[in-house]
Amino acid sequence: SYRHRIPLTVADDAPNLGEDDALVPLFLTPARFPYDAPDLQTDGSDLAVFDDAGAAIEFDVERWDAAGSLVWIRSPSLASGQRLWLYFGNPGATSLSDPNAVWSGYTAVYHLDVDRGATDVVLDSTVGGRHGAAANMDGDNVVSGAFAGAIAVDGAMDADQRIDVPTDPVFHVALDDAITVELWFRYVGDTGVMISYESCCSGWKVTLLSNSLIQQSQSSGFCGCQGQTQEYSFATGNVPGGNDDTWRHAIFIYDRINNVERFYIDDQFSKEETLLTGMTAVPGATLRLGDGFTGTDSTGVELDEVRIIHDVYTAAQITAGYRGGKDDLIAEWGDVESLAR
Repeated sequence: SYRHRIPLTVADDAPNLGEDDALVPLFLTPARFPYDAPDLQTDGSDLAVFDDAGAAIEFDVERWDAAGSLVWIRSPSLASGQRLWLYFGNPGATSLSDPNAVWSGYTAVYHLDVDRGATDVVLDSTVGGRHGAAANMDGDNVVSGAFAGAIAVDGAMDADQRIDVPTDPVFHVALDDAITVELWFRYVGDTGVMISYESCCSGWKVTLLSNSLIQQSQSSGFCGCQGQTQEYSFATGNVPGGNDDTWRHAIFIYDRINNVERFYIDDQFSKEETLLTGMTAVPGATLRLGDGFTGTDSTGVELDEVRIIHDVYTAAQITAGYRGGKDDLIAEWGDVESLAR
């Protein structure tokens, strides 16, 4: 049985997600969590999360470290003032951490925290297992992120630095479909492509044009290298504050149902444009983080927590994603309560 628990209180001004599940990061700092508890399993395998009614909450331990851990929870709803409970101190427990359950419904989720695997492998936390491989990177590309670990892409050092995900048509946006791309980034001195899914002349990408300008684009499938008129739709907007060494939350939506593309930076709407009617699926399209399909257009940013889902985020989901990175969805961490054995 569990011997201790900590009460967590959701902020009174938490966004109302309605029927949508809430994805909330729990930052277990040494000030909030007793890593020296004698009956705590050293790898955190005895963690459990429950709501006030006693229902288990699914969670994913991204990183376990006595200097500070990160746990993602997936709550069926997020209500202001809601009470959650973090249980621990169960020597006989086995780990309940379940990334596949937490990220159910997502096409791909890349925490970009190399503590979850080898430094040359970028793990996808979804059941799809669409893992990426780091190209032309080493230990110097591993940095502290908005949440835990992150990847730095240094296009000025090597224009081929990137993360490649094997060719998979699941990232294509069909005519009756939509996707949302969510990520955190920090500008570190160079322009270029932050994320792309392309094959020559078809697909989508996000380009950092300057320290304060981002361009979201979609290409039609008509290829200039084949003598055709190449077509793109562009949505170009500003980064609030420009280059101020700050981690930024970004949402990019490609909505083929309503024929629009739009993006948000730090919970602020930036730009919307009409999508082209083309964008045919082309075999061989590759998802790349930090680069375009040519493999020679690396940007100069640090990337963290990249998520892709075939859906359109609501305003509340956008706000919740941003607020999560600011560590203010949980307003209060209570004192440790010891339970009767």
